[in-house]
Amino acid sequence: MDPRIGWLSNLTGSNLIISYKIQTYLAFAAVAISVPFGIKGIMLIFEDRLGLTENRLPATFPHPMFFFTFLYKLMILSLFNTVTQTFLDTFNCNW
Repeated sequence: MDPRIGWLSNLTGSNLIISYKIQTYLAFAAVAISVPFGIKGIMLIFEDRLGLTENRLPATFPHPMFFFTFLYKLMILSLFNTVTQTFLDTFNCNW
């Protein structure tokens, strides 16, 4: 804490061990992968088939739709905050 201004100052780097440049490239890669993945997921949602087999039963472990649903939830729902935080940290001003 800097007593003159009331917050941390002279911060160099991020909370992660890897540099901002690598974090930014990883975030861009996650976005590049998740866009087509998300479009396919949205199409399956409109068709009311996300997470279901061809027989309209819930997909279980060895079925490819099980893996697609798991990765869809991970990429689209979970990594949204991580990617957004990385972009905000990368492009904000350093006071």
